[in-house]
Amino acid sequence: MRKRSMIAWLLLAGLAAPLAAADYQRSIPVADRADELGLGVMAGNPTGFTAKYWFDRQWAVDLEAGLPSGQAVGVGASVDLVFHKYYIFGKHNTFSYNCPLYFGGGVWGLRWNQVNGRDNPNALDLSGVRGVAGLTYLFPKRPFDAFVEWAPSVICTPNFGTAALDGFVAGARYYFGSPSRRR
Repeated sequence: MRKRSMIAWLLLAGLAAPLAAADYQRSIPVADRADELGLGVMAGNPTGFTAKYWFDRQWAVDLEAGLPSGQAVGVGASVDLVFHKYYIFGKHNTFSYNCPLYFGGGVWGLRWNQVNGRDNPNALDLSGVRGVAGLTYLFPKRPFDAFVEWAPSVICTPNFGTAALDGFVAGARYYFGSPSRRR
């Protein structure tokens, strides 16, 4: 009798384990932003607006436009293609899944109208390439994210490599898209 009940319990446990694991994976509240557009604000260098469009779970295009900090007055913009790496804080926890590291690169442009508080009759137009790396937190079951990023840049025009710039920003976005995709 004991042997039969032991076998029955082992069979039940063997059948229940995969179901419990599958249920556990479904119970982790993840944020899947595929085919969604996020609009938001950012503060740092530059301070302004940001937009992000997700192609799938890992690839996205990130646009930023804003005012540079420091002595110059102007407007700048950038566009980057970024890749998201999940589970950087370990596997099988909600925070690790919803807080991917991202990195990529793109182009940027800047128009300075004033330098040191004076109008610049020959407004300086700069453009270049940049790398970007950051962390984003995708709020589970909510259409928001928060991010911090660092973007070192190299000036390509008017003179290649004359200076290197970097920007640190923090921001948040609201996502527009079908809420049925959020698990």
